[in-house]
Amino acid sequence: MGTIRLKMFDNWEMLLQEVRYVPELKRNLLSMGMFDLIGLTTKIEQGVVKIQKGASTVAKEVKKNGLYLLEGSTIIAHTSVASQTMQDKTKLWHLRLGHISERDLVELNKQKLLGDDRMEELEFCDHCILGKSHRLKFETGKHASSRPFEYAHADL
Repeated sequence: MGTIRLKMFDNWEMLLQEVRYVPELKRNLLSMGMFDLIGLTTKIEQGVVKIQKGASTVAKEVKKNGLYLLEGSTIIAHTSVASQTMQDKTKLWHLRLGHISERDLVELNKQKLLGDDRMEELEFCDHCILGKSHRLKFETGKHASSRPFEYAHADL
């Protein structure tokens, strides 16, 4: 999460806070909710989006391939790209190591084999539960036959 400053095609600058920004991406997405947070309004009519501040139009773009592409560039970006939580790292190691048990994760972490990350309690994993499940056995018969064809089963 961080702050970026955008410079639009007409040299107007826009400051966006609390955003996720990846500089290596050719395109980044902006949400209408973000515009609302910084006091801008958006209007969409007949395939054209207008972003306005008060009475003046800040940006006006036509829809291309189902998206509205804003022409502009990033001036300054102060973001922390690696913002994973401890829970995410615990789950990540669990998945990387083939759904290893929580007990074994703690042991590997004690031996400093997983870096300096502190392990949190592992959340519920559907794949582990399904992988360890077994088919239930059939019930034993209630009637034992003493000669052939004494007891017949039919699927109606």
